[in-house]
Amino acid sequence: MVASPTDALALVKGGVPITKISIGHMRAREGKRSATPAIAVDDTDIAAFKELQKLGIELEIRYLPSSNPDPIQLVIQERPQ
Repeated sequence: MVASPTDALALVKGGVPITKISIGHMRAREGKRSATPAIAVDDTDIAAFKELQKLGIELEIRYLPSSNPDPIQLVIQERPQ
């Protein structure tokens, strides 16, 4: 477990062999916007997720270990201006 997508990115860039990340329960707070009922992100989070994808890391949203994953596109899709 890590505290943020940027922490996960730092681990990957540091050589930790991570191939898949399950994302869940990122709390809403000031500066974060809801992407799903349980995921709130800001532009820094989205940039880290996109970079992780470019590095070949599989990303998925999972609310419970037993639930089916949702696609990361729910979180990183471009928002309308």
